[in-house]
Amino acid sequence: MKHFKCVHCKATWDLEDSQVGQVIECPKCQHKFRIHTKRKTTLEMESESETKVSFKRAKPEEPEMDLTPMVDVTFQLLIFFMVTASYSIQKALEVPAAQEMAETAQNIVQTDEDDGAIVVKIERDNTIWVESVEAPSYQDLISKLKERKNGANSLKIEADNDCDYEYVVRAVDAGSAAGMNKVQLTMTSSDD
Repeated sequence: MKHFKCVHCKATWDLEDSQVGQVIECPKCQHKFRIHTKRKTTLEMESESETKVSFKRAKPEEPEMDLTPMVDVTFQLLIFFMVTASYSIQKALEVPAAQEMAETAQNIVQTDEDDGAIVVKIERDNTIWVESVEAPSYQDLISKLKERKNGANSLKIEADNDCDYEYVVRAVDAGSAAGMNKVQLTMTSSDD
């Protein structure tokens, strides 16, 4: 004999071994069920009963944008603009077209008569003199030209043939910065 308990009404009764495996009715609630050889645990009975399973969909993750290529492009553009902006505007001298020798000689005579011009001399060793006072730097050259200006608007540059052209351009730029309107350039040869 085995002792059994109804799952629904919890009533208990005894059954003979011959009834194991058959479908029987509960004497109290009339519920039908099959008697098994071993007792099922509550876990097994719960797994047999219908349970509703709900599946929750996980929210898809938002794709993240990789900013590394954008940062690389930004730095490349920054470097490009820094390199291209570092070039200063090249200054150029306007050189008049060649004229006949007679007209050129006449112009030289006329400019030599202009005594109000400030004289800048550039020697063979690239030293610059503003009316017998040395100007060692570009800023000194501008300040000395401004000091001596006193209404003079013309600048006479006497450069040695063997001096660097850079210093001639520097003298012309300084004259322009000091407010000189007329520039006369004379190349001289030094006698050793």
